[in-house]
Amino acid sequence: MRLDGLLDGLARVVETMWLSALWMISALPVITAPAGTSALVEVARMRQDGELHGSVSRAFVRCGLARIRTSTVVLGLWLLAVAVLAVNFSVVSQLGAARVPILLGLLGVAVALALFGAVLPAAVATVGAREPEGHASVVRLRLTVRTAAAAVAASPLSAANVVLAGVVGTVLVLAVPVTILLVPGVLAHVSAMGWRRCTERMAVLLWRRTTHIPA
Repeated sequence: MRLDGLLDGLARVVETMWLSALWMISALPVITAPAGTSALVEVARMRQDGELHGSVSRAFVRCGLARIRTSTVVLGLWLLAVAVLAVNFSVVSQLGAARVPILLGLLGVAVALALFGAVLPAAVATVGAREPEGHASVVRLRLTVRTAAAAVAASPLSAANVVLAGVVGTVLVLAVPVTILLVPGVLAHVSAMGWRRCTERMAVLLWRRTTHIPA
């Protein structure tokens, strides 16, 4: 019995490492990194919910191809916003005494972007699974952004936990580079769990609103 548990645990570790490897391969061309990130979180969510049947590789490729357009646009725009924010931080830091309130405002924007980015890959996967591929890209884009915003508003703490896990994972990879073989897969599972809490909270808030019960 203990041996079965040990073997199952080792199999999960190997699977998580392989999921990390698939994500790194998808990120190499850069342009496919958003689709790979969305697929990474979606496959982790499928594994947790018992919906993953068959090969992890096949599921990863299928999810990535199905969400490639939406994920590229949504996550690409998010990365652009992060780049613009970084430039603003660099410029404002050169100012005199007036920089403090501006830096505080930029810090608030940075926190909002971090929380938003924590739920975006899962939002892309969720909307993509709900909306057929024939839907206009603009419609899927709006639904994805709206869903991500609703998730952050419903459970900001869950999104913050994903951000914290991402920071810890980044520091770990910088300190011990070999952990990159495991960290992306682990973060995907953390993201999937955070998204589940967000959606549960959204469902509760929607129920309270429809039944006129104060939160």
